[in-house]
Parts: sequence; C-alpha cells; structure tokens
Amino acid sequence: MTNNKPAIEEIIKNRLAEYLGISAEDITGDDDLKEDLHMNPAEISDFVQSLKKIGYSVDLSNIATIEMVSDLIEIISEEEEF
Repeated sequence: MTNNKPAIEEIIKNRLAEYLGISAEDITGDDDLKEDLHMNPAEISDFVQSLKKIGYSVDLSNIATIEMVSDLIEIISEEEEF
C-alpha cells in the first residue's frame, strides 16, 4: 500500500481551485469550505460528486463531516487505501 496523500492533496486543491475560479496556491488544508472558500452545502455536495468523474468516490454519508479542505483530502485518502 502506497501513500498517495500528497498527490491526492494536489489534485483536490487544483480541482477545487478550478471549481471556485481561484488559484490553487490560495487553498490550504486549513481552509474551511464554508467560511474561507464561501461554499454552501449544495456546492460542497456538487464538488464531491464531481470528483467521481476523476475516479475518487466519497461515501455520501461523509459529506456532513467535511468542513475543511483537509477533511476532504483525508476522507479520499482513506477511501483510496482500500
């Protein structure tokens, strides 16, 4: 089992930046999706769903627990380990 977390982090930040129309350099793991990136719950859900197009799946029951960029990266990293 390899640790793909750094690669996943880069991909998620780049996709999130593209989704929000901002620079990936402006996104950190400590950013709160709602407060810092100004995403509403529907946008968070839509973004998580868009990750399926690139092969990342997130159990929809986990969406409510995603508050920060690092939460999303962690959940996807854990899913990729299996």
